[in-house]
Amino acid sequence: MDGDQDVDRFPVGVQPATRSAARMEEDAHATDVTLTEADLAAIHEILPAGGFGARYAEEHIPDWV
Repeated sequence: MDGDQDVDRFPVGVQPATRSAARMEEDAHATDVTLTEADLAAIHEILPAGGFGARYAEEHIPDWV
């Protein structure tokens, strides 16, 4: 892991497409989660370059997008 990363924090925010107060509350409670060094190592193993990319595979993009 990069020694410059702040491993005590994980950025979480309310998603712009949140449709209900219950989901906003659920999103806010995500800040209560503490990731351990083992959690971060597992995430880095699965996503070594970080999590990014298209939401849908090209063949599954909805018509309305």
